[in-house]
Amino acid sequence: SKLTSFDDDDRSIVVFLKDKDYTEDYPFHQSLNFTKLLTLAASKNGFGCVRAIKEHDYAFSAYHEMETLALFKMKDYKIGDSKYDRDPDETLSVFNSPDFNNLGSYLIGLMSGLTDDFQQEVVPVCYTGYFAASLGNIKKQKKEVWNRAAKFLSRADNIAEGHFMERLWAMLLSTPLESYQIKALKNCASKVVSREESWPGRLLKAVSEECDGEATAKKFREAISKVGQRYVLSHEIDVESGSEWRQDWWEDLPEEIQEALLFLGWDKALWNLQPYE
Repeated sequence: SKLTSFDDDDRSIVVFLKDKDYTEDYPFHQSLNFTKLLTLAASKNGFGCVRAIKEHDYAFSAYHEMETLALFKMKDYKIGDSKYDRDPDETLSVFNSPDFNNLGSYLIGLMSGLTDDFQQEVVPVCYTGYFAASLGNIKKQKKEVWNRAAKFLSRADNIAEGHFMERLWAMLLSTPLESYQIKALKNCASKVVSREESWPGRLLKAVSEECDGEATAKKFREAISKVGQRYVLSHEIDVESGSEWRQDWWEDLPEEIQEALLFLGWDKALWNLQPYE
C-alpha cells in the first residue's frame, strides 16, 4: 500500500508501529515517550527509536560494527510460531529465507545495482520495530529500495527477512554518521559483541571521562576554539612560523593543533590531501 506521497513535505514525520505493547521491559532498554520519539525524528538525525539504551556501569550502545552485524542470522523464532499458529516443524521451510543466508546478503539484495555507498562502518540499530523517521530521510533512499523491501517481506509471516529488516531500518533511515563520529564511537567502544546471537556487532560503551557525552562535547568545543583562535579559518599568518596555516603539511603543524584537528575528525592523510587555495 502507499505509505505516503513522495510529494509531501520533507519535514513530515512517519511513525512505524506494530501490534504489540512497546512499553514492556527489555534488557538494557527503556521506552521513549511519543514526544521524544518525534523530537528525534524531526532532528538532523531524521530518525527516532522507541527503544533507548538504559544507563549502566557499562552499557550497550545503539551502534553496531557493520562487518560483524552483517553476519547476523536466525534459525527460528519460537514466539512467531506461537503468534501465527504455525507448527514448529514448518519453521525451517518457512522461516529461513531461500534467497538470503544472513543480514549482509539481504542488504546486498536491497541495495545491489542502486548504489555502492551502503557499506557503512558503524551503523545504528533500532530493535523491536517501533520508530519514526522524517519523510526527507525516507526519500533519500531510492524508491526501488522500498519496493524490494516490500517484496522480500511479503514472502510470509514470521520470516528471517523481517529480522534482517528490523536491524536495518535505522541504518537506512538515519542521517549517516560523519567520519569523526565513527572514529569517536570506535575509540569509546570497550568491546564489540560477537557471540550473542541476537545482537552481533553491538558496541559496548567504555566508561571514562573521555567517552562521557558531556565531556566529549566540551572537548569538541575546546578543539574548535583552539583551532579557530590560533588559526582563524582563512589565510591567517602564524606569527611563529610566518606561514599560512592551511598551506602547512601535517608534519609542520604544531602538536596541539594536530591534536585538536584529530578530535575534529582530521588525520594526516586527509589533511595532506586537501587542495590549497
